[in-house]
Amino acid sequence: MVKISRFGKTIGSLVLIPPTSHNSSQPNNPIVVRDLIDHSTKHWNRDLVTQHFEPQVATKILNIRIPLQGEDQLHWTLSKKGYFTVKSTYLGLTGALSEFQNHSPGSGDTWKKLWNLKTLPKVKLLLWKCLNDLLPTKVKLASFIEINSIFCSMCKSKPEDAKHLILECPFAKAIWFSLPFGFIPQLHSNLSLQEWILSWLQNNEINVNIDNLDWPHVAALVAWSIWKGRCFNVFQNKPLNTKSTSKGILYLLESVKTLNDCGQKLGINTNSSHIPSTNSKWTPPLGDFIKISCDASFDPSNLSCGIGLVARNNAGTFRGARVVACNAVDAENGESLTMWEAVKWAKEMHLQKIILESDSKQVISALKGDQTQVHWQNNTILKDCEYLLSNFTLWSLDI
Repeated sequence: MVKISRFGKTIGSLVLIPPTSHNSSQPNNPIVVRDLIDHSTKHWNRDLVTQHFEPQVATKILNIRIPLQGEDQLHWTLSKKGYFTVKSTYLGLTGALSEFQNHSPGSGDTWKKLWNLKTLPKVKLLLWKCLNDLLPTKVKLASFIEINSIFCSMCKSKPEDAKHLILECPFAKAIWFSLPFGFIPQLHSNLSLQEWILSWLQNNEINVNIDNLDWPHVAALVAWSIWKGRCFNVFQNKPLNTKSTSKGILYLLESVKTLNDCGQKLGINTNSSHIPSTNSKWTPPLGDFIKISCDASFDPSNLSCGIGLVARNNAGTFRGARVVACNAVDAENGESLTMWEAVKWAKEMHLQKIILESDSKQVISALKGDQTQVHWQNNTILKDCEYLLSNFTLWSLDI
């Protein structure tokens, strides 16, 4: 039986259960983590790992990066900072955390379509809440706290859940009917609001007569306007007004359309959630510094990451480039690995004065000392960056 112990920050959260076909050590002579590491090179002992573990498991072990320095630490894997919290425990026990991480109820493509809608961020947030059953309706609140009534704040006749509020309430129906789209919400009683949203978010089968805006953009904005009208009525005692709400929807639709048209004329991708840098012109370094521009591209579908590095001097002269293909957990992990590759590359080129340029504010902030900005698993990567950077004469960060 192969016995592995002391899984600290070096190993991460990998669970190893080696098959019996590769069990070669004796129970009275267990193998521990330090035996699998070549401490002179800070690399795994490949021969020993492949000897004791099934190929699939051995590959996972060999892909784990070993930190250059530091001690093993215990981390609470359910929280970003690695500290125990009651909230993360609750989410873990109820399955909400894993459900969110698995992008339930829709697929990864569904979430991409949601966040890429040509509409306002607050409208996208409302749809996200609806899909995850997080809209704070009276029925939802009553499942956590005692409230005086669960009946709809607008019609006073039916329980106020998300489906009733957005589609079935007389006020909501009046809004949908008053708009020039020819749409009347008629849902089967067994069809949930989430299923209805997914039906048009994924398929987009309904057409409307709004140039440059398809049905998902229109439906999302109408749903948000109905919710906004309800909130104004509940919290500010503003009377419900179908006419003014409908006019407001048409005005917002026209504004979004104009914004998208202007974005296309200027060559701006209005679908992208990435905010382009206001300083698009490259700034050369001062004196005899070498600036290394770093960037990463992450594909969540297969967890692959592409890293690109370009080095230039103060005259803008090309000094070198490097590309690296690797695996990453998420985009932040990819940006952290990019910084690590940049520092290693600068050391290989025997540079003494460097500027590291990245568009990741979280990674830059962490390297400047605010380690709460990144996930605890990425902190070991950035600490190793700091360890290597201490050997340079001068170094700085740029964004």
